Amino acid sequence: MTNEETRRKEAGSWGLWFSPEMRRLVSEPGYLNGEKGRRLQSLFTSESLNLNPGYGSNFAKACFYGDADWVKRAIEAGIAPDVTGCESDLRIGYTSFVVLGAQRTEWDDGAAVNHGEVLKVLIGKGCPVDLPDLMGYTAFTHSATNRPRLDLAEILVRHGANVNHRNKFGAVALHGCLLQNHWKSIDFLLGHGADMNIRDADGTSPAESYTTAGPQIVAVVRKWERKANGEGEASLESKSCHVCGKTSKEAKPKLCSTCRLVSYCSAECQNEDWGAHKRKCKSADRDVSITLKPTYDTDPDQYASPAEMTRQRLAIPESVRTPDPRPQQQPARIENASHMTIKVQLSLGLEALGSGTILVYNRKRTFICHITREINGEAFDRLTEVIKEKGVPLKPGGAGMKAYLQADLEDRNRLVVRAGEVLAEQPF
Repeated sequence: MTNEETRRKEAGSWGLWFSPEMRRLVSEPGYLNGEKGRRLQSLFTSESLNLNPGYGSNFAKACFYGDADWVKRAIEAGIAPDVTGCESDLRIGYTSFVVLGAQRTEWDDGAAVNHGEVLKVLIGKGCPVDLPDLMGYTAFTHSATNRPRLDLAEILVRHGANVNHRNKFGAVALHGCLLQNHWKSIDFLLGHGADMNIRDADGTSPAESYTTAGPQIVAVVRKWERKANGEGEASLESKSCHVCGKTSKEAKPKLCSTCRLVSYCSAECQNEDWGAHKRKCKSADRDVSITLKPTYDTDPDQYASPAEMTRQRLAIPESVRTPDPRPQQQPARIENASHMTIKVQLSLGLEALGSGTILVYNRKRTFICHITREINGEAFDRLTEVIKEKGVPLKPGGAGMKAYLQADLEDRNRLVVRAGEVLAEQPF
């Protein structure tokens, strides 16, 4: 039996082995970048697949499986190891084992599992919240990435976890979440003070790369940018009462039946605002709406998410990334729909040449079409002006603009777009 085989089967090894090459790379001072960084990341990713609870200590296994009662009894009886310590060649701390177990275990036999309680017990007994392993990953890093457990992330933050902790590659949790499309984790991180401007060892910051990570992530980041700038929450899906500010969690704000651009939670609030609102409240007539004839294309490559395609090329496993839930091709049947929120995308490069089209689709991609100048003429130009004047860039420095609007699909060949108000960035 080789040294590697022997070490993998020792108690407390967790089936992991730190190869000489990994030791050499980890021992280099500072953060690791370039080819060395990529090599170490590849070695670690492969080795982490060998994680085997069967070779862990009984105490660490109890942490892994969320057995809070066993952990408490072991500590009280004095048979628990030093909770400030770690196990395996990768030197993984006990709080990390809790998170890793919560991400990997599911019980269907009624067993009592409470990873959150185990975390609280360990921290209460002095277990370091931010103890990093040899790769620089902490329990919090694990909780926000791979298979996120934000319930555990909340506990860790409440006990002082550093949301901007940097690993051996100089990266913070935000970097991993961008790669894996975990927009809910990014929302959590930004809500707890994560810094978008921290650069990893290769010089990349989340602030510079988030615009290419997909629409869900872009919408989340720009929501927090608006908050930082003192702007209100303007996403249609979370729109609050225009008067009292109540959200969908507190009431059920409804759109004005005439313009469908402002929401109110009650008739009282609507009446209170009518004096100011009536001057700009208009029905969907020619002044605020554009009637267009869609063109449909069944080529699936037209609709595939670029961010999702990039993640596939980078070989990021589906098991650790949040997939794009939207259909990647046009549905066979186009259904009439009222009050859709649509995204309109204009390529300024093509538009400047007097040709090109506008891509239009809704959140679930149950409606996807193109609007062409050849078919729509003046209406195409009017929509183009709305996008250019009120929209935002598809990505910084890119030759394209996008905007979010409301629209009615009256029939397959008639799309009425309400251009009176451009909505805030939506998560698609």
